[in-house]
Amino acid sequence: MSHGTDYGTAYQSFEWDTVLDSYDWDAPRELNMAHEACDRYAGTGNVGFGWVSEDGELSEYTFAELRDASNRVANALTDLGVERGDRVATLLPKIPETIITVLGVWKVGAIHVPLFTAFEKGAIEFRLDDCLPEVLFYHADHDETVASLEIGSDPDLVSVGDGDAGAASYAYDEFVETRSTAYEVTRTSIDDPSTMQYTSGTTGPPKGVVMTHRAIPTLYPHTKYAMDVTEDDLVWGAADPGWSFGLFTTGFAPMALGATRLLHAGRFDADHWVRILDEHDVTILGAAPSAYRGIVAAGEDVLAERSFESLRVLSSAGEPLNPEVYEWFEEHLGLEVHDTYGLTEAGMVVNNNAGLDMDIKAGSMGRPAPGFDVDLVDPETREPVGTDEIGEIVVKPREWALMKEYWERPEQTEATFHDGWLLTDDLARRDADGYYWYEGRSDDVIISSGYRIGPFEVENSLMEKQVVAEAAVVGVPDEQRGQRVKAFVVPTEQPDDPEAAAEEIKQHVKEQQARHAYPRDVEFVEQLPKTATGKVQRYKLEEGEAE
Repeated sequence: MSHGTDYGTAYQSFEWDTVLDSYDWDAPRELNMAHEACDRYAGTGNVGFGWVSEDGELSEYTFAELRDASNRVANALTDLGVERGDRVATLLPKIPETIITVLGVWKVGAIHVPLFTAFEKGAIEFRLDDCLPEVLFYHADHDETVASLEIGSDPDLVSVGDGDAGAASYAYDEFVETRSTAYEVTRTSIDDPSTMQYTSGTTGPPKGVVMTHRAIPTLYPHTKYAMDVTEDDLVWGAADPGWSFGLFTTGFAPMALGATRLLHAGRFDADHWVRILDEHDVTILGAAPSAYRGIVAAGEDVLAERSFESLRVLSSAGEPLNPEVYEWFEEHLGLEVHDTYGLTEAGMVVNNNAGLDMDIKAGSMGRPAPGFDVDLVDPETREPVGTDEIGEIVVKPREWALMKEYWERPEQTEATFHDGWLLTDDLARRDADGYYWYEGRSDDVIISSGYRIGPFEVENSLMEKQVVAEAAVVGVPDEQRGQRVKAFVVPTEQPDDPEAAAEEIKQHVKEQQARHAYPRDVEFVEQLPKTATGKVQRYKLEEGEAE
């Protein structure tokens, strides 16, 4: 599909000043994300937010309704004494109150701290004790957990939803609905803190990534070029708003271009998701690879009697997208899944762009986003690596990263940057055409007989076998080789002869990859350990092997 502008032209001609000129306030001196993603469109009469309940019913909110509701939240917070720079946490599911509350927090100039509702008590307690919020909005379903929290502050507690809320200081409806709909948004600058998003903690204790109101402009290249968002789009961001991809990337960033954002309350179900895409005329879907893999696993029958006349862009982020999944959607829907790469600290920095003329290579995460310099360096020497060599992804310029700092961790903040480059700890290789191919976290690399092996390439080969639903590859100790490759496989169905199936898998990968890279061990498992966002925790598999 031709979009008029080729990738190379867009990349070379991109200017951040042009992005800032597109916003309503005088950026960078003044910019508030609540105004840009909501209030500036209040006079249009357009729908800014749609919510699909678990039973499939759609509720719509105009930008004007969102403005008024979030103004009530802002007034309520002000009456509690919340000031610019204070932290306000949310432990809320995918409901309208979540979106409205976040906008209200930003309007006050406070810092929003999103918490994922699937967290256990310990994870919630750690984050709250670290940031010490003035207010915690939580769903009534979590009342028992909230009542038992032991943290170093005594926040006001606002309960949302029906049910027992004995721990709460206030009920949301009473707290908010009586307030005025008039509020003058705090004149924040682009560099004022807006959000503290904690890292997933896969490699150590979670860190609070302090983001600024620069977040939406930083995501502009992804919103405009990777997702091809216009004000006529209905963007379903399927990720939970407790994470950056759900909060910003597929949420408030599209709204800042005047698009309608869709949120669905229910868990993943392939048939239900397909029905939402078709019946509600979704134009853009942003979801994790696990969701796309789930639709593939459900089979082509799930698409029966669906026209998908409005659907035009499929976007993926969170972990690499297997080529087999890309090819399935191209075959059955005639749509490419545009895989993208980003991180909490930097935003979306390597993309397959739906809004530009750009070839897609299945399995690649794309090319650097306009406005970003991206390179690969040796993790030890910090020297650039050559074509098709594995190196650590580094991103520049620093001033356009989402991240301002790690909360109260100056040494870790400083260590994240090197000569103006943001270090990611993610490994990739770059081919001769400038496309990047993800290889894993720096501590995921397997060194066997002196060879460096990235797990993702091996996992892609594993996924080519019909018997494999999911797979993860790790290095296990080996006296002769140092490490050998082991594959953990979730089968589509339990093989009648596991040993024979394992040998067939080994032989297949050996034929696809170098002889040193095939898995010498294959173990069938019921499931893989994952983070709350669906990323595979390879270190847990490694720990199990070391026991």
